[in-house]
Amino acid sequence: MSGDDVVYRVDLEHLDQVTAKVAGLLGFLDESLQGIDTRVRALHSEWSGASAAMHVQAHQDWAKGVAEIRAGVDAMHEAARTAHAHYSDVCAMNMKVFGR
Repeated sequence: MSGDDVVYRVDLEHLDQVTAKVAGLLGFLDESLQGIDTRVRALHSEWSGASAAMHVQAHQDWAKGVAEIRAGVDAMHEAARTAHAHYSDVCAMNMKVFGR
């Protein structure tokens, strides 16, 4: 190999582990948001006024931010799954071409 050759390696098992962790993070985010929303609704059944309205707005803003984070994490999860499929396909094709 010359100095310009590039060798690519993908550890599919590690990629699977990372993908599983990302899926776990998505579940954690969903469960956490549901729990927080439940608590906020309960709080606002007894709390009213200007400060309560400001809290509702702050919570809505926070929830939008969490939704953006979740969308980004979901995109990473899908990218990892797609990468795994592509790397597996390339590996299978290479083994077929090179007779292994």
